[in-house]
Amino acid sequence: MPPLQMRVVSAAAAAPNLASAMNIGAFNLGNAIGAALGGGVIDADLGFPAVSLAGAAAAGTALALLLGLRRRTPRTHLAAARG
Repeated sequence: MPPLQMRVVSAAAAAPNLASAMNIGAFNLGNAIGAALGGGVIDADLGFPAVSLAGAAAAGTALALLLGLRRRTPRTHLAAARG
């Protein structure tokens, strides 16, 4: 977490406090969604091993979404964002 936080703050030199707050907020949102997903799996009586499968499915879905969004982003925007 600290290296990611440092990168976010350095990339957002104009508003480091806002970038830091958004980064921490995203992690907290991920924790809340993961807890809700795990609780839903347990509540559906799918068993405790299904919780890890649901987590793996969520991680796979997030990776697929990230890769899909990365392909749609023009290279010029990526180069400009990196500075």
